[in-house]
Amino acid sequence: ESARPCVVMARATWRTNGTRGMQVRRSANPTDRAASLKLMDMATGHWKSAVVREFTGMDVPAALKDGPLPYEEIARRCGMHVGAGTRFLRAAEGLGLLVKEGEMLRLSEMGALLDKERSDSFAYTALLESSIPHVLAWTGLQEFLTTGEKSVQSTLKVDNYWELFNPESAFPNHVELFSKGMSSGSNIEVASVLRSEVDFSVHKTVADVGGSEGKLLIGLLEACPGSTGVVVDLPEVVGRVQVPAHLEGRMSTSAGSFLDRSAIPSGMDAYLLKHIIHDWDDEPSVQILSNIAQAMQDGAAVYLFEMIVPEEDGPDLSKMFDLHMGLILSGKERTVEEFETLLQAAGLKLLEVHRTESHIFILKATKS
Repeated sequence: ESARPCVVMARATWRTNGTRGMQVRRSANPTDRAASLKLMDMATGHWKSAVVREFTGMDVPAALKDGPLPYEEIARRCGMHVGAGTRFLRAAEGLGLLVKEGEMLRLSEMGALLDKERSDSFAYTALLESSIPHVLAWTGLQEFLTTGEKSVQSTLKVDNYWELFNPESAFPNHVELFSKGMSSGSNIEVASVLRSEVDFSVHKTVADVGGSEGKLLIGLLEACPGSTGVVVDLPEVVGRVQVPAHLEGRMSTSAGSFLDRSAIPSGMDAYLLKHIIHDWDDEPSVQILSNIAQAMQDGAAVYLFEMIVPEEDGPDLSKMFDLHMGLILSGKERTVEEFETLLQAAGLKLLEVHRTESHIFILKATKS
C-alpha cells in the first residue's frame, strides 16, 4: 500500500457543500475560530501594509483612472510581471481597494483615495506610514519595551528620526516622502478643523508654530478673510513655503525654532501647534509651551491639534500612534489629563476640547 499523507480529521465536524460537493469543516468552537482569525489578521497586518504601499507606489489608481480594465492590462500598465501582478491585484481586491466587474477590475471608493492626483488624496500619507523606514522602526519594539528608549539607533542607524532627512542617510528620499505625507494628511485634517465648531475668525493675528508648509494657516486665512498670519519653522522648512497669490500681504514666514523663545512672535491673538507636542517627551513639551505662554498677550489663545488617547477601553488609532512616537522620537500621544498637566506646568490653562471629523482634536488654552 502506498504511503498517504497523515491528515487527522474529526469526521463529525465536516459537511457536504451542495454546490461542488466539497467538504467544508465546521468549527467545533465558533468563538475560538473567530478569535484565531482575528489574531491571524493582526499577525499578518504587515502584509496588508505592503499591498497598500505597492498599490499606491506602482500607481494602480492612475492605471484605472479611465475605468475598469482586465487584470493583465492593469499589471502591464503598472510595470508588473503579469502573473505576479494578477495575484497582487486579486489580493488588493480582497482588501477592498478594487471591485470586480465581470473579468475586469475598477477602483473602489477607498482605492480611489490613493490616487496621487486627487486634491483629497491619501496616497502620500499611506506611502509614508507604510514606508520601509517606518516598517524597520517597528522591528525595535522589543528594545523599546525593555529600555523605554527609542530604538532608531539600532533599527535605522541614526540617533533620531530627523537624521533620516540627511541626504547621506540610508534613505535619502525619505525627507521628500515625509513632506508629501504630512501635506497629504494635513489636507484632510485642515478640512476637519475648519468644519469644527471653533470660531477662528475672532483672532485677527495668528502664528502657526512649527507650521511646515503652512497648510493649516492657509486654510484658516482663506476661511477668515479678516485675519493675517505667520508660519514659524526652521529656515530649511519655511524656505519651501509657498504663499498663495491671493494671500500675499496677509501671510508671511519667520525662520526659527520653537525651542527658542526669541523665535516665537509676541503679541499674536492665537498660536497654532499641529502635531508638535506629540513629537516630544514631557520636559521639552513644557519648554515649547512655556515659550508660547511667554509670547502671549492677555486674552490670547493657543490651540493644540493632536490625537487624544481615550480613557475608556477599546481600539483607537492614538494607542498605536503612541507606540510609534515612542519608537522613533521619544514622543507620545496623551490623554486630556496629561495635556492639562503639561499646559499647567507651562503657565497655561486648558479651556476647551473639541472633536473633529478626523482623528485629531482641538485643545484651546489661555494664560493661567
